[in-house]
Amino acid sequence: MSIAHRLRCISILLLSASYLGCTPESQNWLDDQTGLATQDEVMQRFGKPVYVARLRDGREVWTFQDRGLGYSRDMGAGFCREYILSFDERHLLRRWERQECY
Repeated sequence: MSIAHRLRCISILLLSASYLGCTPESQNWLDDQTGLATQDEVMQRFGKPVYVARLRDGREVWTFQDRGLGYSRDMGAGFCREYILSFDERHLLRRWERQECY
């Protein structure tokens, strides 16, 4: 197996290892399911969140990360996006947003 082929395989594995994924399909699902999806349904679709914050009033905020490789003119560069999902006290998805990782 050539080095180029190995690097291509590693790149594919890294890209497929992201948690939520930045696909329009995933984002459309979140838009469509806001106010409807339960935490269990979100976890079934996207897996376990990276971070969970439990608020005193029963609400929770979950963070998923999407990491991968991108390319710049100078060198290869990675990216990281976070998807922040807020759930109400009944465990329903109430809102979500995407931001760059800090």
